[in-house]
Amino acid sequence: MDFENQIKLLGKDIYQKVISFVEANKGDDDKLYRGAKLKLKDGREMFVPFNPWGGQPDIKIWNYEWNEELQRGNGDAFSIMAESGYGFLVDITFYNLDKDNTHFVASDMKYPHQKELSADEINAIKNYMAQLYEQVSTLEYDKEATRSISNFTQEARRQYNIQLFNNEMKKLNETESTTKVLPSVETAVNWWINIMNGPTLGGSLGDDINAHLTMRAAEKQFSQTSIDENQLIMFRDSLSKAIMDQLSQGLEVKLDVDYGPSGILLDAIMESGISGSKTPFKTNMVVNVDSVRVSAGYRAEYEEIFNNSVQEEMKPKGRV
Repeated sequence: MDFENQIKLLGKDIYQKVISFVEANKGDDDKLYRGAKLKLKDGREMFVPFNPWGGQPDIKIWNYEWNEELQRGNGDAFSIMAESGYGFLVDITFYNLDKDNTHFVASDMKYPHQKELSADEINAIKNYMAQLYEQVSTLEYDKEATRSISNFTQEARRQYNIQLFNNEMKKLNETESTTKVLPSVETAVNWWINIMNGPTLGGSLGDDINAHLTMRAAEKQFSQTSIDENQLIMFRDSLSKAIMDQLSQGLEVKLDVDYGPSGILLDAIMESGISGSKTPFKTNMVVNVDSVRVSAGYRAEYEEIFNNSVQEEMKPKGRV
């Protein structure tokens, strides 16, 4: 039997064992979560989606780390697709710090762009598959990772957010506070007000000459445009109401500025009469009931400016 068929047949055996294991252990998890997270004996994680589009689920291992010093990745990636454009398919990639990456696909149909492997690479793939086959017999169903909030389906996440919003509003209504705006919303709106009412234009466009020239012109316009107290009050009321409305529906709120504001941020600016030139370029904000993150400028990393996370478990009926 040739090498490719060996890998394909071993892959089919691994696939059946993993799928059977998930079916036997998932319980009601497929009602709320995107997929099962399984632990291999060596610490790697395998992911198997529930209710996949198009029928049979894929199984995946993504064990990859970026080395900043060498500017190269290291690790392995493995997937089995029961139904791909090439029939049943086993895909293996080794990311090597000291040499070219090894990539191999075994499939029912001829896979294009297949590189010829060296004897060492063939042996490495054979050993990898043999070890994986052995570890599949000792799989662990990681309940904690599977049942994490980050693994919710889109609808489950929305329902969770609604539950969280209602709980936080109940707490707020029990206080003597005159405002009925969540702390995360207040933080988000205050951030925009402080930026627009600050001494200089926020955000950035990049490092090329055109970006610098555009920023100069925008900064000049920013400094020549004023905002009065009534405009700020109208902006605060409009944006707070819009964010609260979306959060109450279980949505994650995104406030974006490219070269100008958009969405509910633009609506609040137009309603208040504030010039769009006061908003920072290339700035993105994500608002949730319990957190606010901001990326302020071209390719800027997100910074968390508010966090009040309280994880509350949602359970489908019938789970033990």
